[in-house]
Amino acid sequence: MLKEEDFKDEIMDLEESIENLILKKAKLSTCKILLEKIGTGFFCRIPIENNNIMVLLTNNKIINENYLQLGKMIKLSYKNELKKITINEKRFYCINNILNYTCIQILESDLIEDFYEIENYNINVFNELNKEYLNDEISIPQYPKGKLIVKGGYIKNIHDNIIKHTCIIGNNSIGSPILLNLRNFKVIGIFNEYLKEKKINEGTFITPISEDISKTFKLKETLYNKAKKCTCKVMLPGICSTAFFCQIPFRNSNIKVLFTCNHVINENSLIIGNTIKLFYKEKEKEIEITKERFCHSNQSLDYTCIQILESDLIEDFYEIEEQYYENPSEEYLKDEIILPIYPQAGELKISIGQLNYFRNEKIFYTIESGFGAAGGPIILKNRNYKVIGIHKAMRKKDGKKMGLSIKYIMDDINKVTGFNG
Repeated sequence: MLKEEDFKDEIMDLEESIENLILKKAKLSTCKILLEKIGTGFFCRIPIENNNIMVLLTNNKIINENYLQLGKMIKLSYKNELKKITINEKRFYCINNILNYTCIQILESDLIEDFYEIENYNINVFNELNKEYLNDEISIPQYPKGKLIVKGGYIKNIHDNIIKHTCIIGNNSIGSPILLNLRNFKVIGIFNEYLKEKKINEGTFITPISEDISKTFKLKETLYNKAKKCTCKVMLPGICSTAFFCQIPFRNSNIKVLFTCNHVINENSLIIGNTIKLFYKEKEKEIEITKERFCHSNQSLDYTCIQILESDLIEDFYEIEEQYYENPSEEYLKDEIILPIYPQAGELKISIGQLNYFRNEKIFYTIESGFGAAGGPIILKNRNYKVIGIHKAMRKKDGKKMGLSIKYIMDDINKVTGFNG
């Protein structure tokens, strides 16, 4: 009778060949992230409708919001060589602190050789198949002591988007891909942390991450197409910043205006005969200050308003939401906000952040901005993407961004002109 010992060498060879296969793939698809916190990242394809985008994925503790700023550089060790990925307008990137991931688009110029595929399970179907998959073998490529290795283990549980597993994890392994062996080593999750008290490792299930990336990508694309028609770059001597077009209530109808900050377009620029130079829809446009235009600037509130005429040929306009500040409710204080801007005098960019709080006329929020962002519209996602304020600056003491409430702007315009809806 044949015994297990008779197959021992063959079993060892099989295990060794699987590990070598994973390691060979991992050398081209995994990297060590060399930031304040050292961790692991990996390159994979994320399906978006009928296309894929190539991305770097890792845990949000390894690459946090501070690194997702224009001009910031992400240092990686890839194929034993130092590689630098610069955050710029050409890259899509996003972070989710609930799902614990950071995503940065990879461009052809980054010269990444290979990418993992993901296994986009339907979570309900997956739970029904738990008996089939729960003890499946997994593999995790990682850099515990600076050298790429692969460790194996088993899935123990998947619940509320969290994967619990038995894989041995070393230092610097946060952000590693969790690969499902019986699914052609596709990514099933991202490793998060070791729970010392429970003696179990946790990762985030890949399906909600993939869905969130796809949703954010499509949202940014939609907002970008709108912003191209409603946002512009102001170009004055020594100044290059952001402005936007919107409709405001005037008597029983609306008038169309250009809004920006007073420190971008001030009173001296509003003298009749002066010309305001804009960059709109990738072309230069000039708006002449005439008697026909209503123009107003308030230095203390830091805003400027210029009426837009039919002859200016502006294609689209944002709408405002001033009632939001009349009786604010706590449920909105963590709302997502959107900020279309032209940072560093560059291309149009869409930033997505979170509303923190407001005090009198000031709005405070967490979002990526940069030089040249002043004058951009603060748009509230859960209010039909209406404008609730104008972005002004960053507060030095805590880095929070600060803007001016549209309600206070409208109150000021009403006082000056008698505008009342």
